[in-house]
Amino acid sequence: YTSKSRFIIDKENEIAALRKQVEGMQQHVVGDTIIAQNRVRETLTQQLLAKRSLVDSLRAKKRALMQEIAPYQARLNLLNDSTFPMGKLKKEFDTARETHLLYKQKAEESRISTAMDEEKIINVGIIQAAMAPILPLGRGLILATALASVAGLALGVCIAFALEFFNLTIKSEDDIERFLGVPCLATIRQF
Repeated sequence: YTSKSRFIIDKENEIAALRKQVEGMQQHVVGDTIIAQNRVRETLTQQLLAKRSLVDSLRAKKRALMQEIAPYQARLNLLNDSTFPMGKLKKEFDTARETHLLYKQKAEESRISTAMDEEKIINVGIIQAAMAPILPLGRGLILATALASVAGLALGVCIAFALEFFNLTIKSEDDIERFLGVPCLATIRQF
């Protein structure tokens, strides 16, 4: 606690009030000889001693806390001192990075300028910035659909011919003569 602490100020005010009470009571004493114990005075004296011991203990506590705070304060000062160079280094790093990017851009511009001089390109500039089209161009969807349809049709016809060719079912008189090698005598049209 500091001497400006509200708690300390209140206790010191109480002590001052008690001292005034004690001084006021001493003026009202009729004689110097006291035969009986003055209980009020004893109570006030005990309170005064208690307040003094409280003030002494609070001062001791204040000294202990100040000793405890000292290492933390030293560490805080050290951290504050080390933060300043860190901020300075960060600023230097940012400046160096910006300078590097600027030099990189200038080198690229120089390379382009040299290439343009070698190719004898006089002046190149952007006439109009590129813009995305309002409607996207078809990516050959119609052509792909047409090609897929033709390929599917051709594949289907090929499969049909292959199945028909390898089918061993006899369907007509010609099939009988061709497969069996004998003439057909009669056929039943509907079975």
